Amino acid sequence: MTGIKIGRIFGIEVRLDFSWFIIFVFFSWTLAVYYFPRHYPHWSVQLNWAMGILASLLLFVSVILHELSHSLVAKKQGEEVRSITLFILGGVAQIAREPPTPHAEFTIAIAGPLASFFLGLLFLGLWWLIRPFSEPLAALTKYLAVINFILGGFNLLPGYPMDGGRVLKAILWKVTGSLRRATHIATKVGQFIASFFIFFGLFQILAGLWLNGLWIMFIGWFLYQASLKSYQQVLFKDLLQGIKARDLMTRDFITVTPDTRLKILVEDYILKKGQRAFIVTDNREIVGIICLEDVKKVSPENWADIPVSNIMTPKARLEMVLPEDDAAIVLQRLTTRDIHQVPVVEDNQVVGVITRNDLLRWMQVRMEWEK
Repeated sequence: MTGIKIGRIFGIEVRLDFSWFIIFVFFSWTLAVYYFPRHYPHWSVQLNWAMGILASLLLFVSVILHELSHSLVAKKQGEEVRSITLFILGGVAQIAREPPTPHAEFTIAIAGPLASFFLGLLFLGLWWLIRPFSEPLAALTKYLAVINFILGGFNLLPGYPMDGGRVLKAILWKVTGSLRRATHIATKVGQFIASFFIFFGLFQILAGLWLNGLWIMFIGWFLYQASLKSYQQVLFKDLLQGIKARDLMTRDFITVTPDTRLKILVEDYILKKGQRAFIVTDNREIVGIICLEDVKKVSPENWADIPVSNIMTPKARLEMVLPEDDAAIVLQRLTTRDIHQVPVVEDNQVVGVITRNDLLRWMQVRMEWEK
């Protein structure tokens, strides 16, 4: 998982993607150099920068609260929320699976904008109370009120995968009874909105507003790509409905013992068998997985002395599934951790293996069949 862990809120891990630092510096600079000096020209440079940095920090606290509202509603409905990550375009709550019903989709999606509107009203009330006593704090609360109203309104645009697009998808899902059809329509609306952003950004550039235009075009491009990716994920999960891990797993797999030396693993297994990963077992019980990437981290002159057990990924850190687990869970495990294979385990023994390539080939056949 990329980024920097900064803590937990209600048991949910909060992380900063490295791109967040770029937008934080950009926002702080814009507020300190343009926004506050234009509205409060009598402020000192030091005060402008102090308020710019503080406003940027509180803006991203607002984004966390927006995503936290999604997460808490999802957890209340029994969903697993892995983390909240702040990145260059805001934040995202990583929920382990798609909501199972239109009602769940609607309530999870609408929670974020409602939280932003609530924060907008809260900061507006603080501005009204503070304005007679402190101009800097009044300016800060006024800015945060406006930005939270904008955040809530922007997210309600009916373009999937934004919150408004998910609300639209939930309504269409309820009306049509088809998750795939609802997602398809919501995605098309999302692509239309994204295309509008791209062309509007281009218009801004032609009008001489380079910075605004590039930023709007970037947002449009990101939304377009996100809509395609989100639709593919829903399509894949719909294709996998009713399929179990036992239906996908390969029973013909190769295992090695923990004391197998790396030299033997490379010469007799990786090169001869043409595989990149092997299950490590001890008396038929799984103890780990050894991958080509693990071996490449070790100098070849040490291969003869180092056993597999020294560098394998141990069982405690593995993503594993049961034979009766839904195929959607398998897909989620493979994509979330960006791994190439997942063992299928029953009674602590490996009964099969599902690789990413096997799953993709299976889905390709299903899509061709349904054309």
